[in-house]
Amino acid sequence: VPLKLEEGPLPMEKKVVTFQITISFAGEEGLSFVPPEPEILEAYNDLCEAMVQALSQVTRLICIKALKSHFESNPKTFSLAHATRHDWRYIAICEATRQVIINDFAEATLHSKSYETFRFWYIFVDEEWPAEYQRWEEMSFEELTHADFTKYMKKVRTSFAELERMFNKGIGVLFLNSQKLRGELLPAMQKILVTIKTKLIDVGRRKCVKLTNAFNEKIKKLAERPQVLKNFAAFLNIINEVQDASPKLMADAEEIELLYQIADENQVDVPLEDTVKKDMLLSPNNSTSTCLRESYLEAIQAAVDFRSNNLKVMTAHLELTIDQANEELLATMAVLNNGDYINPNADS
Repeated sequence: VPLKLEEGPLPMEKKVVTFQITISFAGEEGLSFVPPEPEILEAYNDLCEAMVQALSQVTRLICIKALKSHFESNPKTFSLAHATRHDWRYIAICEATRQVIINDFAEATLHSKSYETFRFWYIFVDEEWPAEYQRWEEMSFEELTHADFTKYMKKVRTSFAELERMFNKGIGVLFLNSQKLRGELLPAMQKILVTIKTKLIDVGRRKCVKLTNAFNEKIKKLAERPQVLKNFAAFLNIINEVQDASPKLMADAEEIELLYQIADENQVDVPLEDTVKKDMLLSPNNSTSTCLRESYLEAIQAAVDFRSNNLKVMTAHLELTIDQANEELLATMAVLNNGDYINPNADS
């Protein structure tokens, strides 16, 4: 009994995911699919043609030698490939499938707008971060601040969170694979994070060394206790210089604390040696020890107390010295105004 088929396109109720595509931001035209719609349609056409060619290679009964005797006469042969290509059912199926692909690409294009957010991260990786890191390299470690590290640590962490929300999606006969996109961005972001962490450790270490040297230098100067008037006056200048520099040093200390706070919040593996030096500089190791910052402040207070306690004595000594100098000057003038010093006939 011959199979009867109604004319018209066949129903396409069930769609099977067939073509895998990925999203790319590489081109200047913006977001695009790889492979693009024309290539998918061409691949489908090639697939249909391959099926026709495979069908035409099937051995027909008339060509089987053992069966030829069962045919009353040689049937008229025809091109099976040609017949298939012009069969309304074949044409309908091919055209319906092509339209499905076109429609699904249109839907995928609408859905792809949700991926535009990730364009920002491509720009960040390819343009913004390289330019920013070049700026960091050209700056001295004193110029880099916790604000620089906070800004870019936050950006990288945000990118990780957004990339985690990137999922694959089936759209009709298309499978939108976001793994490739995430696979490109995630390693790049991880590399940037490692670079930031390494720079943070280096800057924190250098700032600690510089501030430690500054504190020690000033503590040493303030440790002097001059007993001579001339040296006491110079010591007063030292106190004034240290007090003038103190706000900047305290700000530097706070900056170091913020840098190490960032390191702690972002799980940066700071070397133990650096952590110990930072604690010795800014915070006591235990209840019986004093950090260098506290020693510096104590040295300033001790120097100020010494100045207060000795200022009256030194002032009195200065006044006494001035009085003695005045008396000696008057005595010298008296000698010069008497005797041979004022006689014009005296021998010179």
